[in-house]
Amino acid sequence: MATKKTKKKPATNLKRKALVDKSSVKNPREKNAAGANQFAVSDPAEKLISMIGSSFLNEGSSTYGTPETELATEAYDPAGLDAHTQQIINTATQVAKSDHPEDLLKIARWARTELKVRSTPTVLLAVAAECPETKQFVRKYTPLICQRPDEVKQAFIAYRQLFGTEDSLPNSLKRGLSDRISKMRESDFLKYEGQERPYWSDIIRMVDRSKDWPVSQATFNYLYKGETDPEKTPVFFARKALNQLKTFDEKAQSLAKASYATWENVLSQFGNSKDVWEYLVKSGQLGYMALIRNLRNMLQAGVSMATVNAACDALVSGAVNSKQLPYRFLSAYKQLEGINTPECTRILGALASALDAVVANMPRLPGNSLIACDTSGSMSSTVSDKSTVTRKEAACILGAIAYKLSEGASEIGAFSNEYKTANVNPGMTTLEIARRVGDLDVGAATMTHLVFDHATKSSTRFKRCLLFSDMQAYDKSISNVYGRGQGGSAATSLSNARKKNGLVYLHSVDLAGQGTSLTKQSDTNTNLVGGYSEKVIDTVLAFEGIKKDATSQTVTGDEATSGAREFTLEYIRKNF
Repeated sequence: MATKKTKKKPATNLKRKALVDKSSVKNPREKNAAGANQFAVSDPAEKLISMIGSSFLNEGSSTYGTPETELATEAYDPAGLDAHTQQIINTATQVAKSDHPEDLLKIARWARTELKVRSTPTVLLAVAAECPETKQFVRKYTPLICQRPDEVKQAFIAYRQLFGTEDSLPNSLKRGLSDRISKMRESDFLKYEGQERPYWSDIIRMVDRSKDWPVSQATFNYLYKGETDPEKTPVFFARKALNQLKTFDEKAQSLAKASYATWENVLSQFGNSKDVWEYLVKSGQLGYMALIRNLRNMLQAGVSMATVNAACDALVSGAVNSKQLPYRFLSAYKQLEGINTPECTRILGALASALDAVVANMPRLPGNSLIACDTSGSMSSTVSDKSTVTRKEAACILGAIAYKLSEGASEIGAFSNEYKTANVNPGMTTLEIARRVGDLDVGAATMTHLVFDHATKSSTRFKRCLLFSDMQAYDKSISNVYGRGQGGSAATSLSNARKKNGLVYLHSVDLAGQGTSLTKQSDTNTNLVGGYSEKVIDTVLAFEGIKKDATSQTVTGDEATSGAREFTLEYIRKNF
C-alpha cells in the first residue's frame, strides 16, 4: 500500500525570539481618518514603516486629513509643515528615543533604496542628526541615504529648516555630508547647482573641510570664484565654453557631451527643437526619468520614427535598472493617450513592455494570492500635489504586478461598497490588468471587510491577501454609506477567513501613510508596510519565509516556504 504524502503547511506559529517580540504588545484603538474605529500602531518603528513609503512630505493630497493621534512628548512643530509631515517627524523622533535608535537610520535607508522615496529619508536623517541617541550613526548612514547629489542639499536644508541656525550643523552631519560630497564628480556639481540658495559653496563652507577635502582646490576655486582649468577641471571648462555658444552645431554637441550637459541645459540654451531632441536621444544624454517624462515633448517636436525607435529601445532595455516607481509608467502612458499617430502607438507599446520587463525580473509568489485594490472615493486623490496619478491607479498598478507574480489560482479585484473580481489573466500586460481592475464599478465607500468575506465564501484556498489601500476602512459605526448598508469589522472578517478559508497572511500595503492598522499589532500573520514601489513584494517574501535562489528568483515547491520568517522591521534591520 502506497504511503500517502502529506503536503507541508506554511509555518504560522512564529518563534518570537527570532522576530520582533510582540508578546507584550498592547492593542489600543483609535479613530481612523474616516471616523471609524481602527487599531493604533503603538510601536513607532512599525508605524513609520507603514507611513514612510507613501509619504511625499509637504506634498500631501488626501480626501482625509491627519487622524487625531497622540504625538511625541517632544514634538517639533516648525512653521510651514502640514499635519501629516509633522506626524512623520514626531514618529521618527519616537523611534530615535526608543530602545533601538539605529532603526531610524535603517528605515530611512530602506525607504530610499527599496521604496525609492527621495525627500522623506533626508528629513529622517536630519531628525537623527538632532537627536542625541542617533547622532553616533549619522556619519555612517549619510552617504547611504543621500544617494543622489541633490539629496545632500535636501538634508542640509531639512536640518536648517527644522532645527538649525544660520551658521551651524551637528558634527555628525557635517562629516557625513563631507564624505558624500567627496564622491561627487564635476558634472554632479553642475547638474544640481540650481538658481536658488543654498549653492554648493554655501554647503561646503559649513561642512568638515581640510586641504583638498571634500573637494580639490581646483573644484573649490570653480565653486567660489568661477575659475576653470582645462586640465584640472575639464568638465567645468567645457561647460563654460558651451555657455558661450548660440548655435547647436557639431562644436556645441561635442561640448555638451564633454560637459555632461543635461537636457534642461541644452533645451534652455538652444531651444525645444526636433534637432535638439534627436541629438539627446541618440547621444544617450537623456537619463531614464528624463526620457520617460519627455516622450510627449519629443513627439510634439516632430522627431523621426528612427528616433522614436531608439527611445523605445532605451525604455525597454533600461527599465529593470531604472529605479522608477511603477506608476511612473502609467503617468507617461496617460500623457500620450489620445495622440493617434504611428509614433505614439509605438511608444505606448514600449511603455507597457518596459513595465512588464520590470515584473519579469522579480521573484514569484508561490501559492494562491487574493489581491484587493481599494478604488473607493478617497483613493481618487493624487499620490502627491505634483502628480496626475491617483492612489487608486497606483493601487491597481501594484495589484497588477502582484497578480502577475502570483502562481496557482490567484485572483485580483477591486473593493469599495462591494468586492468584484476582475476578468483578467497573467498573459495580459501589467497596464491592461491595472486598467481592468480600475474600471470595475464597485461604489465609493471603503468596505474593506468585504474582501475577507469574499475569501471566506470562496472555494479557492488563499495563502495570502495583498491589500492595496489607504486603510481607512468603515466599521459598523458608519451606516448607510453612499446609500448602501453599513461598514463592518475588517478584523472580524479576516479572522473568519482564516478559520474557514485557510487564508494565512495579510499584507497590508498602506498607500496614504495614515499610521493606523486594520488588525491588532500583536497579529503575527499581518505585515504592515507602505509604499508605491514594487519592492514591497520583497517584504512579502521575507515575512512568509519564501526563499530565493542565487538569481533572486523564488524557489518553488515544498521548499519554497522553509526559510526563516522575518517581520518587515527585522528584514530592515538585517539588510539595511
